[in-house]
Amino acid sequence: MGFKWDPLSEPGHMRQMPYATTVMEAIEKYSWMIVKEFSDEQDIPLYKVGGGELFDANIPEVKN
Repeated sequence: MGFKWDPLSEPGHMRQMPYATTVMEAIEKYSWMIVKEFSDEQDIPLYKVGGGELFDANIPEVKN
């Protein structure tokens, strides 16, 4: 699928071939569609967060 372990970086880091970006974007869009559909059916609020380690835990939506 275009992903390889990066031998020049710390363990656990991967590199990707140019077409792997297309694969990752397709997976991201599909998974968001499924989760959004489920949250709408169950009336669960859903927020998309990029860079999940960089958010304020005191914001009410995050805290809940």
